[in-house]
Amino acid sequence: MKNIKKLTFLTLALLLSGCATEYQQKGLFSEGYSDMKLGDDIYLVEYQSNEYTSTSSNTKHALRRAAEISKMHGHRYFEVISKTDNSKTHTSPISIDTQTDATSQLDEMSEKSNISISGGDTVVEPGIALKIRLLKNKTNNSYDADAILGNF
Repeated sequence: MKNIKKLTFLTLALLLSGCATEYQQKGLFSEGYSDMKLGDDIYLVEYQSNEYTSTSSNTKHALRRAAEISKMHGHRYFEVISKTDNSKTHTSPISIDTQTDATSQLDEMSEKSNISISGGDTVVEPGIALKIRLLKNKTNNSYDADAILGNF
């Protein structure tokens, strides 16, 4: 019974690992955010997701991290100075499956072959880099960190 529970848990964990990228810091084997201080109140925030995450969700994750950085440094607002699309695009590998059925009918050999080809699809992994400036006061182009964080 214990082995069945372990097998069920491992199967579920593997299935869930193929889902959209959750909000998290980028790790050795996972996508997520990374950030770096570039100067006084200037930061670079990057968010990289897997192919199961929408571009919109990826951008929201980057803005959330920008809001967290603003609050950590005592600022309520921030503005995006520049935005770069860091999406990765690649083609999934092509695989060919062949199945051959051989049957004998009255001393004749008959073969049927089935060939299926899969893959070759274009895969997009959304990525974005935001260069932000932390602000104490609101401007026309600023984001309110409290309002953004209130959505999560």
